[in-house]
Amino acid sequence: ADLVDGELPHSSGDLAALTAAQEQELLDYAAKMDSMAEKMIKLEADVEQQRTMLVKADEKNSEMMTQIAQRDQAYVELLDTRNQLDRQLAMTLGERDQYMVTA
Repeated sequence: ADLVDGELPHSSGDLAALTAAQEQELLDYAAKMDSMAEKMIKLEADVEQQRTMLVKADEKNSEMMTQIAQRDQAYVELLDTRNQLDRQLAMTLGERDQYMVTA
C-alpha cells in the first residue's frame, strides 16, 4: 500500500462512507435533473401557449386588415358616387343658367 504523508490507506468503513456520499450526490444530481426536466416541460408548454396566442393574434390582425380594406373600398365608392352627383348637379345648374339666360 502506498503511504501519502504518513497516512494509512482508507479502511473499508471510510470507503463505505465515501460510496454513500457519492450515492447521495448522484441522487441529488438526479433530483436536480428531474426538476430541470419539469421546468423545461413547463417552458415548452408556455412557449406553445404563446405561439398559439400569436397565431390567433395574427388571424385577428388579418381579419382587421380585411375589414379596413373593405371600408376603404366602400369609402372610395362613396367618393365616386359623390363626384358623380357633383357633376350632375353642376350640369343641372349649368342647364338652368342657360335656360334662365334664354328665357
